Amino acid sequence: MTEASPAARQEMNEVPPQLPAASVGLPAVQAEWTVAQFLDLEMRLDDILAMVPYIQPNLTTVIPRLASIIVDAGTLVDSICKAVTSSRMAKSKPNIKDFAADLESHCRLSGLNTLLFSYPPAMLTPFAEWSNLSKDGRPSPAWWMTYNDLKHDRLARLDGSTLANAILATCGVHQLVASSADFYVPLLRHDVLRTNMNPQLWVSCALKGAIAESDAMVESKLFVITPSMKCLTVLDVTPEYPYTLSP
Repeated sequence: MTEASPAARQEMNEVPPQLPAASVGLPAVQAEWTVAQFLDLEMRLDDILAMVPYIQPNLTTVIPRLASIIVDAGTLVDSICKAVTSSRMAKSKPNIKDFAADLESHCRLSGLNTLLFSYPPAMLTPFAEWSNLSKDGRPSPAWWMTYNDLKHDRLARLDGSTLANAILATCGVHQLVASSADFYVPLLRHDVLRTNMNPQLWVSCALKGAIAESDAMVESKLFVITPSMKCLTVLDVTPEYPYTLSP
């Protein structure tokens, strides 16, 4: 991983992500449950990655077990979005495009990158589609549309149960919990929030909005995110695996 060129850095920083978004007063038990659910999703995904490596030929590999990961991750994304936007949302039944319009003004997730711990390392932007405005609102990410398909009919849409969709959906959960101060206490408790300050002091300051966004990172087993990620790029490394699992 190397730093981007000055020109690339300037381009990526034109609309920088803003972390963290202010706390909306999410009940502590809901925040704790959300982080615990994310860590469970990540563990299930990691079990599959131990058998199916994250390399280009395998990204479209269909694995039935991934369907439940995608559906659970999508459901959690929907629940988090509802929880952190409810106080600002006028519609009684908002959809993903409503969430995008709201969250982009607070977190700018469309420009937020997450590093996937894999070989080769990969930079993920699960909400990249939110940067494209249209008359009907912001478009839905492909993995989100797959989640909706699987939610309604897992048998007919089993072809969407791919490694790429599962990783992006789970990464989406990671970005959401990393982007709201409401989750900082459980993230700290589960040793996912890392800072060079006293952790308790950092969380206290962050909840009051009195902390610099670059002073911490959220690092789980598979994903790491920090605002400085927007200034980084990943070297083009092609692994020399003797085989792939794709047909």
